[in-house]
Amino acid sequence: MRIPAGGTARIRVGLPGPRVAERAQFELSNPPEGIAIQGTSPARDGVEIVLQTDAAKVKPGLKGNLIINGYAPRAAEPGAPKPKGNQNQRMPLGTLPAFLSKSFRRLEESCSR
Repeated sequence: MRIPAGGTARIRVGLPGPRVAERAQFELSNPPEGIAIQGTSPARDGVEIVLQTDAAKVKPGLKGNLIINGYAPRAAEPGAPKPKGNQNQRMPLGTLPAFLSKSFRRLEESCSR
């Protein structure tokens, strides 16, 4: 996957139903500095994950593997004590296969230099 330095890239992930897709949460596992998940949105048969790079931290040519973990909030069982503080209970949905990412300079930036 190619991600423009200072830009975004989208990944579609299939999920088994709209209820799971609405509740799913994703996070990067040990990402390089400057790469983050900007957000997610429902897509046909799943969700679309938007990855964003910070041009000040991600230089063109940076290569690496990105690993995304998926979770869903777990509903508390009736009568169970509430978690302390902000501890949210999450149920793992799984880990997406690692994919190779490479950042690049956008054409507009190349032409203006």
